[in-house]
Amino acid sequence: DMLRRKINDTKGSLPSGANMPVVRDDFGDVFGMFYAITNDGYSEREMNKYIELLKREVQNIDGIAAVEVYGLQKECINIELLQEKMANLGVHPVEVIATLNGQNEATYSGYFLSGDHRIRVSVNDRYKNVDDISQLLLQGHEKDQLRLSDIASITMGVEEPIRNEMFFDGQKAYGFAVAALSGNDITKLGKQVDDKMEQMKETLLPTGIDFNKVFYQPERVEDALGAFLENLMLSIAIVVVVLMFAMGFKSGVIIGVNLFVIVFGTFLVLNNFDGTLQRVSLGAFILAMGMLVDNAIVIIDGILVDKKRGLGRTAALTSVGKRTAMPLLGATLIAILAFYPIFLSPDTAGVYVRDLFIVLAVSLMLSWILSLTLVPIHAGFSLFRERRIMFKLKNKRGKNSNIAKQESSAEKEKEKIKEEEEKDPFDTPSYRMLRKVLQWVLCHKTTSIAIAAILVAASLFSYQFLPQGFFPDMEYNQLYIEYKLPEGTKSETVKKDLKLLSEHLMERDDVTHITTSIGATPTRYNLVRSVAIPSMSYGELIVDFKSPKAAVQS
Repeated sequence: DMLRRKINDTKGSLPSGANMPVVRDDFGDVFGMFYAITNDGYSEREMNKYIELLKREVQNIDGIAAVEVYGLQKECINIELLQEKMANLGVHPVEVIATLNGQNEATYSGYFLSGDHRIRVSVNDRYKNVDDISQLLLQGHEKDQLRLSDIASITMGVEEPIRNEMFFDGQKAYGFAVAALSGNDITKLGKQVDDKMEQMKETLLPTGIDFNKVFYQPERVEDALGAFLENLMLSIAIVVVVLMFAMGFKSGVIIGVNLFVIVFGTFLVLNNFDGTLQRVSLGAFILAMGMLVDNAIVIIDGILVDKKRGLGRTAALTSVGKRTAMPLLGATLIAILAFYPIFLSPDTAGVYVRDLFIVLAVSLMLSWILSLTLVPIHAGFSLFRERRIMFKLKNKRGKNSNIAKQESSAEKEKEKIKEEEEKDPFDTPSYRMLRKVLQWVLCHKTTSIAIAAILVAASLFSYQFLPQGFFPDMEYNQLYIEYKLPEGTKSETVKKDLKLLSEHLMERDDVTHITTSIGATPTRYNLVRSVAIPSMSYGELIVDFKSPKAAVQS
């Protein structure tokens, strides 16, 4: 507001004929829904009317920040002075220009008194159409009066030279860009915009006007989130399968169910606190996948050990939680606080990845809570099923003829469980192998420390070969080509060159669409998209490919 007020204060000091300064505080808006509107031979005036109608209807949708139109030519009235007639009638061009400039000036025309009333005098001499201008009276050198149509040809047209033009696959088009307000679901908002435009196409707009998507962020967001969700589900499945082989089928199922509850519980918490589902928040789950199962693994392993040691069902399910609850909480808080500086970062990185800390903090705390509550409950139903079956068989004694046989089977099963409980739970091949490795490391301290130091040095040396980047490259099936000629080149030359270039590119099998822009960048439809300085010697091509791989190979 302060900048706007200061610029308004300087308007009075500008020279005559200078354009009024414009303050654009929405320059950083991203118009993620960018359409090319084509038509079947309608005039500029007709398209101006239809596009303004479309713009007004789309702006009324809740959540829309702004709508921009590119390539729509402004109508103007062309006055071509005829030199021969002006010479014969004695009219100078300066006199014509002075008369035109003074015609629409707002001047105080005064008033007159009528009895007790003062009546204002109003002179309405503004232009309304081409005929009004053609009937404008001029003063000749011989003190005679003549009309503007006597010395000039007056026609309706568009401003020339044309500063901005757009083509879609070689056909004249108009850019229609829609920006969403921050905090809205772009996928839902995109569907509303699509529905509104299709509704207007069927009811209010004439046949022959089509909408073509040049850049449509809702589809790209859905594709990106779909791919991330697939990777997330795949990572969960891999973790569960590995745990099934390492800890047994039942233990793997328990931890897998716990992991699913953590993920979807985090989604619920994020929704209640206005969180967003995007690449960073989904990537945080994949990053924390190993940490999310740590607490459950500790609890399950402790339950299995206590079961083999012969503890009762209740004691086996609760004792490990009593012993490890606070140590596990400390480890969880340390893992959360390790990412806390990212949340506090004041620069651009903090803005982008702040959801990383939120997702990690919520999911890790849920993993700690569920490992002490859900995991023991689930383990009680799955790991102690044999004892519950024997208890039911005792209650059914005497109810059927095969009870003796069932009791004998139950007794054998009981003896088998008792034999397993009497065994040392750590007397297994894997634990014996681990014990040997630990003994060797403890007995050869110098060698162990040297090996660890060598591995750390090798890791630091290899770090320089890793590609550096804040975010991985986006997989887009679209690229843009900037075309710049020396300043002062006519826009018709740029238009002709880009037409030849687009026709050549359309011959390729991997190219689907080409959008041509003359004079400027149509709009900022992507956050990382650079915006060129408007110039009549500038043009660009937005090329769509069948796949991101084809775009990279091109």
